[in-house]
Amino acid sequence: MPDVLVWKAERLTGLPQEDIWMTTAELGPGMTANGAAGRRFLLAAMSRRVALALHADLEPLNWQPGLLLPRLVGESLWLQHAAAQLDQMLISVEGDTLAVMLLQRGVPLAIRTLPLAGELPAEQLLRVLLFFREHAVESGLGSAEQEIRFEVLPVNVPLEIAEISQCIRETFGELPRVIAPQQLGFDSSAEFSRLAGVTGLALATA
Repeated sequence: MPDVLVWKAERLTGLPQEDIWMTTAELGPGMTANGAAGRRFLLAAMSRRVALALHADLEPLNWQPGLLLPRLVGESLWLQHAAAQLDQMLISVEGDTLAVMLLQRGVPLAIRTLPLAGELPAEQLLRVLLFFREHAVESGLGSAEQEIRFEVLPVNVPLEIAEISQCIRETFGELPRVIAPQQLGFDSSAEFSRLAGVTGLALATA
Protein backbone atom coordinates (compact mmCIF):
# COMPACT_ATOMS: atom_id res chain seq x y z
CA MET A 1 0.00 0.00 0.00
CA PRO A 2 1.45 3.42 -0.89
CA ASP A 3 2.70 5.26 2.20
CA VAL A 4 0.60 8.30 1.32
CA LEU A 5 -2.58 6.24 1.84
CA VAL A 6 -1.46 5.19 5.31
CA TRP A 7 -0.73 8.85 6.08
CA LYS A 8 -4.18 9.87 4.83
CA ALA A 9 -5.83 7.16 6.96
CA GLU A 10 -4.00 8.44 10.05
CA ARG A 11 -5.17 12.00 9.30
CA LEU A 12 -8.72 10.83 8.63
CA THR A 13 -9.10 8.88 11.87
CA GLY A 14 -6.64 10.65 14.18
CA LEU A 15 -5.20 7.20 15.03
CA PRO A 16 -1.75 5.64 14.54
CA GLN A 17 -1.39 3.03 11.80
CA GLU A 18 -1.38 0.08 14.20
CA ASP A 19 -4.84 1.09 15.51
CA ILE A 20 -6.48 1.33 12.07
CA TRP A 21 -8.26 -1.24 9.95
CA MET A 22 -8.29 -0.07 6.35
CA THR A 23 -8.93 -1.27 2.85
CA THR A 24 -8.24 0.32 -0.50
CA ALA A 25 -9.39 -0.11 -4.08
CA GLU A 26 -7.51 1.36 -7.02
CA LEU A 27 -10.02 3.16 -9.23
CA GLY A 28 -7.77 3.83 -12.19
CA PRO A 29 -5.57 6.61 -13.54
CA GLY A 30 -5.85 10.13 -12.20
CA MET A 31 -4.20 13.51 -12.61
CA THR A 32 -2.40 15.78 -10.16
CA ALA A 33 -2.92 19.54 -9.79
CA ASN A 34 0.03 20.27 -12.11
CA GLY A 35 -1.29 17.94 -14.82
CA ALA A 36 1.02 14.98 -14.13
CA ALA A 37 -0.29 11.43 -14.38
CA GLY A 38 -1.33 9.84 -11.09
CA ARG A 39 -3.35 7.02 -9.58
CA ARG A 40 -6.77 7.22 -7.94
CA PHE A 41 -7.70 5.17 -4.85
CA LEU A 42 -10.77 4.73 -2.65
CA LEU A 43 -9.75 4.32 0.99
CA ALA A 44 -12.04 3.15 3.81
CA ALA A 45 -10.63 3.19 7.36
CA MET A 46 -11.95 2.61 10.87
CA SER A 47 -10.71 2.13 14.41
CA ARG A 48 -9.48 -1.41 15.09
CA ARG A 49 -10.91 -1.15 18.63
CA VAL A 50 -14.38 -0.27 17.32
CA ALA A 51 -14.25 -3.10 14.76
CA LEU A 52 -13.28 -5.66 17.40
CA ALA A 53 -16.00 -4.40 19.75
CA LEU A 54 -18.56 -4.80 16.95
CA HIS A 55 -17.40 -8.38 16.36
CA ALA A 56 -17.70 -9.10 20.09
CA ASP A 57 -21.25 -7.67 20.25
CA LEU A 58 -22.39 -9.77 17.29
CA GLU A 59 -20.72 -12.99 18.39
CA PRO A 60 -23.49 -13.99 20.89
CA LEU A 61 -25.94 -13.80 17.98
CA ASN A 62 -23.74 -16.11 15.91
CA TRP A 63 -23.31 -13.31 13.39
CA GLN A 64 -20.00 -13.10 11.55
CA PRO A 65 -19.67 -9.73 9.82
CA GLY A 66 -17.78 -10.20 6.58
CA LEU A 67 -18.01 -6.69 5.16
CA LEU A 68 -17.90 -3.31 6.89
CA LEU A 69 -18.51 -0.29 4.68
CA PRO A 70 -19.17 3.41 5.26
CA ARG A 71 -22.82 4.25 4.71
CA LEU A 72 -21.77 6.67 1.98
CA VAL A 73 -20.33 3.84 -0.12
CA GLY A 74 -23.60 1.88 0.10
CA GLU A 75 -25.57 4.96 -0.92
CA SER A 76 -23.29 5.55 -3.92
CA LEU A 77 -24.14 2.10 -5.28
CA TRP A 78 -27.59 3.42 -6.22
CA LEU A 79 -25.86 5.71 -8.72
CA GLN A 80 -23.88 2.79 -10.09
CA HIS A 81 -27.13 0.88 -10.59
CA ALA A 82 -29.12 3.75 -12.10
CA ALA A 83 -26.46 5.55 -14.13
CA ALA A 84 -28.14 7.68 -16.79
CA GLN A 85 -25.44 10.32 -17.21
CA LEU A 86 -21.65 10.33 -17.22
CA ASP A 87 -21.16 12.80 -14.35
CA GLN A 88 -22.88 12.02 -11.05
CA MET A 89 -22.99 13.49 -7.56
CA LEU A 90 -24.06 11.98 -4.24
CA ILE A 91 -24.94 14.52 -1.52
CA SER A 92 -25.43 12.91 1.87
CA VAL A 93 -25.85 14.10 5.45
CA GLU A 94 -25.10 11.83 8.40
CA GLY A 95 -25.27 13.38 11.86
CA ASP A 96 -23.74 16.84 11.56
CA THR A 97 -21.54 16.02 8.56
CA LEU A 98 -22.17 16.88 4.92
CA ALA A 99 -20.48 14.58 2.39
CA VAL A 100 -20.31 15.04 -1.37
CA MET A 101 -19.03 12.28 -3.66
CA LEU A 102 -18.35 12.81 -7.37
CA LEU A 103 -18.71 9.77 -9.63
CA GLN A 104 -18.59 8.87 -13.30
CA ARG A 105 -20.91 6.03 -14.30
CA GLY A 106 -20.99 4.88 -10.67
CA VAL A 107 -17.20 4.92 -10.14
CA PRO A 108 -16.09 7.31 -7.34
CA LEU A 109 -13.79 10.17 -8.37
CA ALA A 110 -13.55 12.34 -5.27
CA ILE A 111 -15.09 12.71 -1.80
CA ARG A 112 -15.15 15.74 0.46
CA THR A 113 -16.85 16.34 3.82
CA LEU A 114 -17.61 19.43 5.89
CA PRO A 115 -19.21 19.86 9.33
CA LEU A 116 -22.72 21.28 9.47
CA ALA A 117 -22.80 22.22 13.16
CA GLY A 118 -23.57 25.93 13.41
CA GLU A 119 -23.46 26.36 9.60
CA LEU A 120 -26.15 26.82 6.98
CA PRO A 121 -26.41 23.63 4.86
CA ALA A 122 -26.70 25.56 1.58
CA GLU A 123 -23.54 27.55 2.33
CA GLN A 124 -21.55 24.43 3.23
CA LEU A 125 -22.76 22.66 0.10
CA LEU A 126 -21.70 25.64 -1.98
CA ARG A 127 -18.24 25.58 -0.33
CA VAL A 128 -17.77 21.91 -1.26
CA LEU A 129 -18.92 22.50 -4.83
CA LEU A 130 -16.62 25.51 -5.23
CA PHE A 131 -13.72 23.36 -4.02
CA PHE A 132 -14.50 20.73 -6.66
CA ARG A 133 -14.82 23.44 -9.32
CA GLU A 134 -11.48 24.99 -8.38
CA HIS A 135 -9.83 21.55 -8.26
CA ALA A 136 -11.64 20.13 -11.29
CA VAL A 137 -8.58 18.46 -12.80
CA GLU A 138 -7.57 16.60 -9.62
CA SER A 139 -11.22 15.69 -9.01
CA GLY A 140 -11.41 13.96 -12.39
CA LEU A 141 -13.83 16.45 -13.94
CA GLY A 142 -11.57 17.83 -16.67
CA SER A 143 -11.40 21.57 -17.38
CA ALA A 144 -12.41 24.04 -14.67
CA GLU A 145 -14.22 26.11 -17.33
CA GLN A 146 -16.35 23.21 -18.57
CA GLU A 147 -20.08 23.29 -17.83
CA ILE A 148 -21.25 19.97 -16.39
CA ARG A 149 -24.77 18.57 -16.03
CA PHE A 150 -24.79 16.22 -13.07
CA GLU A 151 -27.11 13.40 -12.16
CA VAL A 152 -27.62 14.03 -8.42
CA LEU A 153 -28.78 11.76 -5.61
CA PRO A 154 -29.52 13.61 -2.32
CA VAL A 155 -29.77 11.51 0.85
CA ASN A 156 -31.04 13.03 4.12
CA VAL A 157 -30.14 16.55 2.93
CA PRO A 158 -32.03 19.30 4.82
CA LEU A 159 -32.51 21.38 1.67
CA GLU A 160 -35.20 21.69 -0.96
CA ILE A 161 -34.44 20.27 -4.40
CA ALA A 162 -34.54 23.81 -5.81
CA GLU A 163 -31.84 24.94 -3.34
CA ILE A 164 -29.58 22.00 -4.22
CA SER A 165 -30.08 22.60 -7.93
CA GLN A 166 -29.29 26.31 -7.59
CA CYS A 167 -26.03 25.62 -5.73
CA ILE A 168 -24.93 23.21 -8.47
CA ARG A 169 -25.95 25.57 -11.25
CA GLU A 170 -23.99 28.44 -9.66
CA THR A 171 -20.81 26.39 -9.63
CA PHE A 172 -21.06 24.11 -12.69
CA GLY A 173 -23.31 26.13 -14.99
CA GLU A 174 -26.04 23.54 -15.58
CA LEU A 175 -29.16 22.51 -13.69
CA PRO A 176 -28.75 18.91 -12.49
CA ARG A 177 -31.01 15.93 -13.02
CA VAL A 178 -32.10 15.12 -9.45
CA ILE A 179 -33.12 11.53 -8.67
CA ALA A 180 -36.21 11.31 -6.45
CA PRO A 181 -36.63 8.40 -3.98
CA GLN A 182 -39.88 7.46 -5.73
CA GLN A 183 -37.91 6.76 -8.92
CA LEU A 184 -35.97 4.13 -6.96
CA GLY A 185 -39.05 2.47 -5.49
CA PHE A 186 -39.27 4.25 -2.11
CA ASP A 187 -42.40 5.87 -0.74
CA SER A 188 -40.74 8.94 0.75
CA SER A 189 -37.47 10.80 1.27
CA ALA A 190 -37.54 9.83 4.96
CA GLU A 191 -37.73 6.13 4.12
CA PHE A 192 -34.92 6.43 1.58
CA SER A 193 -32.73 8.36 4.04
CA ARG A 194 -33.00 5.49 6.55
CA LEU A 195 -32.43 2.66 4.09
CA ALA A 196 -30.34 4.05 1.21
CA GLY A 197 -27.02 2.67 2.43
CA VAL A 198 -28.06 -0.90 3.25
CA THR A 199 -30.39 -1.25 0.25
CA GLY A 200 -27.72 0.09 -2.11
CA LEU A 201 -25.34 -2.62 -0.89
CA ALA A 202 -28.05 -5.29 -1.14
CA LEU A 203 -28.85 -4.19 -4.67
CA ALA A 204 -25.21 -4.32 -5.75
CA THR A 205 -24.64 -7.80 -4.29
CA ALA A 206 -27.95 -9.41 -5.28
